[in-house]
Amino acid sequence: MKKLILVLALGFVINSSLAQEVKSYHLNGQLESVGMEKDGKRTGLWKFYDGENGGFSDVKDKTKTGPLIEEGTYENGKETGEWKSYYSNGKIKKIYNYKSGKLHGKFTHYNEKGELICIIENFDENNPDIYISTYQLKLFPGHIKILKSSENKLLIEGLMDLLGQPFSNSHELTKVSKHKYKFEFDESYVVTFEFRPYNSEMIMITNNDKASMEMPFFKILK
Repeated sequence: MKKLILVLALGFVINSSLAQEVKSYHLNGQLESVGMEKDGKRTGLWKFYDGENGGFSDVKDKTKTGPLIEEGTYENGKETGEWKSYYSNGKIKKIYNYKSGKLHGKFTHYNEKGELICIIENFDENNPDIYISTYQLKLFPGHIKILKSSENKLLIEGLMDLLGQPFSNSHELTKVSKHKYKFEFDESYVVTFEFRPYNSEMIMITNNDKASMEMPFFKILK
């Protein structure tokens, strides 16, 4: 009896120490993610899939997997190494690298045609260099450039504001918070720039004593 208990105990220990496949599903029953877990933490290659209408629409064949939207490796529960995300047409959207769960290293972003939108040689959230680029307005023609002024400071040039006044290179952007900077014409007119480096985007928010407006931009290589 003691030998049986010992064998069962050893079997439990060995089994619990081995990596096991784990799957999650969208609300409609389609596969959402698949990968391995060891000691309750993700490990090895994981793949993530889109579902019909984001996984909400009912589907006849729940075994049919949607398009692959992301894949990458975990180590001890944290993202590590190279990761890739994809558009629904199968083309690569982004290639990025992780170190201990944080973006680190080269970051590239492509549009749905496969054309390069943005490349950052060393992605570091604490380094404002990741914002430096030319940005194109999404809604109508017009672009601005974000430049480096000095250590941890940025400049802006090239955009005509809503009053027809050009931004000047001599004006530095003041950091407000993580990924957010501002420029003040005066106390009643403030322009805030909210950077979204993961999506190669920026939102310009103008605030004056009469109204507030948001204008979306996307990075372009120029």
